[in-house]
Order: sequence, then C-alpha cells, then structure tokens
Amino acid sequence: MKTPLNIVFRADASVEIGSGHIMRCLTLADALSAEGGRCQFLCRDLPGHMMDLITRRGHVVTVLPAPTPNQAAKRLPTSIPPHASWLGVPLEDEIVQSREVLDGLSPDRVVVDHYALDARWEAQAVPRGTPVMVIDDLADRTHLCDILLDQNLGREPADYDELVPIHCKRLIGPHFALLRPEFLILRNSALARRKNAKLENVLITLGGIDKDNMTCTVLKAIADINLPTNLKITVVMGQGAPWLEVVRNQARKMPSATQVLNGISNMAELMACADLCIGAAGSTSWERCAMGLPTLLTVLADNQWPTATALAETGAAVLLGDVLVEEQQIILQKYLRSEAAPCQLRQISLAAADLVDGAGTGRSLAQILSHRDRLRSADRGDINRIWEWRYSDHAERFYRAVEVPTLEAHTAWMEKALSNPLRDLLIYCRVGEPVAHIRFDIEAENPVEAEISICLSHAARGQGIGQRALSLAIASPPPGVQRLNAEVHMDNVASARIFKKLGFHHVGTDGDFLQMTLRVTNIEHPAAQQKTPEK
Repeated sequence: MKTPLNIVFRADASVEIGSGHIMRCLTLADALSAEGGRCQFLCRDLPGHMMDLITRRGHVVTVLPAPTPNQAAKRLPTSIPPHASWLGVPLEDEIVQSREVLDGLSPDRVVVDHYALDARWEAQAVPRGTPVMVIDDLADRTHLCDILLDQNLGREPADYDELVPIHCKRLIGPHFALLRPEFLILRNSALARRKNAKLENVLITLGGIDKDNMTCTVLKAIADINLPTNLKITVVMGQGAPWLEVVRNQARKMPSATQVLNGISNMAELMACADLCIGAAGSTSWERCAMGLPTLLTVLADNQWPTATALAETGAAVLLGDVLVEEQQIILQKYLRSEAAPCQLRQISLAAADLVDGAGTGRSLAQILSHRDRLRSADRGDINRIWEWRYSDHAERFYRAVEVPTLEAHTAWMEKALSNPLRDLLIYCRVGEPVAHIRFDIEAENPVEAEISICLSHAARGQGIGQRALSLAIASPPPGVQRLNAEVHMDNVASARIFKKLGFHHVGTDGDFLQMTLRVTNIEHPAAQQKTPEK
C-alpha cells in the first residue's frame, strides 16, 4: 500500500492579488486528495485571503501572520521580482516564517503559486531535497524546481531556459490548464449546444475580487445598448468582492433581467448554459475555452495582456481591452445584437474549444504522481545498504578503486564521511523506499565546485531512476556550490547518457574516465554559506 503524498501549497489571495492563484491550487489539491494525497495550504493573513474556502474544501490551512506595521514600514523590493510587494512582508521574514512551518510539516512536495516568490524562497524556505513544483504565468524570475507549469497560450518552453534548472520538467500551454473535473464532464454537452448558437444568456465574470469594480462599469455600458428583450444576464463574483453591494444595486437598474451570484460552486454549469461571456483574461479564460464559451475579454491587470492578446489572435476571444471607451462600446453593441450574434459566436466557440480539452489537471497530476520521490541526508543506518549498492553486481569495475573494501573498512570510511563538511551524502527515496545514493565531494581549495557521483540499488537499475535521482540532487546542490563535475567510466554508457541528458558537458578524459561538468547556478542559493574546509 502506497504511503499518501503529503503536499504543501504556498499561495495567497487578497484584494490586491485576486483569487486565481488559490482557485487553481485548489483544483490541483482536490485532484491530489482524490488520489489519496494529503494537501495543506500555507497562506498569509491578508485582506480577502479565502482561507475559509480552502477549509470548506477539506484542506488544512496554516496561517502566516498578517503584516505588522513594522513590516509594512520596511522598504519592500520593487523590481526583484516585480510583484514582490504582494507578500506584504519583507522576503527575509517570509522565508523564516515559511521555513519554520515547512520543517514541521515535512512535505513530500511543495507547490508554490506566487508571483512574489522565486529561487531565493525555494532555496531557503523549502527543506533541502524536497521536490518543488512552481505554477507561473510570467516567466520573469528564476526558480529552483523540478516541475514548472505555465498554462498560458503563447508561452514556449524556451521562455524558461535561463530561469529553471535544465532538468526541470516544463508543462507549458493550455494543454495543462488546471480545470475542475466538472468542466471535462460538461464539455461535450456545452459544445453540442453551441452548434445552434443564439444569444439569450450573457455571463459576466471579472475575477473573484474585481478590486476596481469593472463589473459595474460593464453593466452600465450594457444598460445603454438596445438589448434583445429576452436577454438574461448573470453576474458572478467572489465572496470577498468589495463592490458586491454596489453591483447588486446596479443590477436592479438594468433593462434586462440581471442576477448577481457570489461564492458559487457551479461555474461549469453556468458557462455551459451561457451564450456569451464578458470576462477577465485570467485563469478562467481556460475554463471558458474548455466549454467553447465565446468571450469578450477585459484586461484587469498588466500581466493579463499576453493571454488576452494571444486569445484574440487565435480568434478564441474578442478583446475589449482595459477601459470601456467608445471603441469598446461599439464592440459590445456588435456582439449583443441578436441578429448578428449567432454566426460570430459559433466561430469564436470553435476556436476556443480547440485550445483546451479540459484534461489538463489529469496531465499535471500524472506528472506529480510519477515523481513520488525526495532526497534526505544519509545517516549511520544507511551504511550497510550503501556498501551493498556500491559493490553488488561487480559495479566496482566502473570505479577508480576496483578493490572491494570490507564492510568494516567501508563503515569506518562512512562514519568519517558523515561528519566531514566537504562530503555531502544523500539518499534518494522512491515512494518512501531508499533506492539510490548520491555523493557530493566539495573541493577543499575551490569550494564552489564539487564532484557528484551516484550508485543505485540493484533492483532500481534500468528504470530511469538514476536520472530522476540525479536531477533532484542537482536542484539541491550543497550550499555555495556553483559547478558540478563528474567522472564516468567509458564503459558505463548508460551513466554517461544520463549525465549528458542532464546538461553535463564532456570536457576531457583521464585514462578510462570521461570528465564532465555542469554549471548549476545561473540560479543561485542566495543565503548559501560555503562550507569551511577541514583543518
């Protein structure tokens, strides 16, 4: 029986941040829970935090304290990353508080979805050896992660070439959009309905928070249009929306029947029944595409422009922009005229449905479940297994020292190595079971470089485990190490192939051994302290 995965999500919602990061993390957490995983959230106490929704969905929340006046008075960085102020506290305080919680939770994986966090947080707040998945949209900062998900249209894997480790698995594009299962369930019936497109039901959804009250602006613009007499309007807002009552008052003045819903759980059903949506270019874009729902897009934040532009260029949406000036009023009139709408709506629907099939959550989940592993430090309890791994099946033929030491000699060496600051011994665990040993030997004269080596248990060979173990180790090198070197016996073809796949370059030979090297920091561990050589 498999041990349940313990996953911790670090994400926030607030009036400034909005609700999208929490909502898509909840989608992934629900899917993991359905597979037996234990999901916990680490969220800061900010206005509009949404922690009550997380707990109602059955997940545990650990609360990071609200920013104090003292923290608010500290100057927050404004350019690295650009959204640093979203934390509400200085990064150093965020790291200390998060690390204390994560050390106590001992997660099998950390999922971080936060524009204000980058490689510095991942290197210092996450316990070493814990796999990290990053959910991002911006490609504007470095990350230390083994999985990166960017579900945005127009994004390319190469956009992250200088931002993530070379071994990082990149899940790129709407093919991986995180949608709840009901969108996949209702997709076929929604698309069938679109074949006979008509304009009777308009859905307006401009983000869970809508801090600038764009919803009211849209309603007022629609009120000035000569609408079809049978048109019905549904407005959806989040529970924490600050302008909810203002919007309700405007809804009562509308010439068409207008209902305002908040905190709903049946968005897929509402989208399936709608003929047209006026919506924000955030993460709900992919929900609308999966349902083939034609959309007039508004832009509520600068970071939404790339998605909005890409959707408009593919014909999967019509771009209204960020302000409803005269030109946007003309667009609204064009698509809200019943006699003109059906043909135009069908064309937009087909283009949108072609982008997202609704199965992205399953694809992302498969990647997480296939990487049920972590690194831990070796200890005395690993002495015997490492000796067996290193010298089973005549593996010593690939070592410089081909003579097999006795278990007693190996034990003496290991006990000394475990206390040597220039040696970093790790154990790679697959679904909780130790299956590989990774060793870093740090150069005494040049401690920014280290030699890396690996040995597998006999049962783990030939299954791709070596590459996975090395890739995770490369993401967590010893503090201060910037370059890794490897020696691979010329006859050990499989091992050489793995190192090459992970980005190591052949730089020479020494007898029967290939010399290979990899620079591991264009992504640095900012708080790293170099180890002091033994005297």
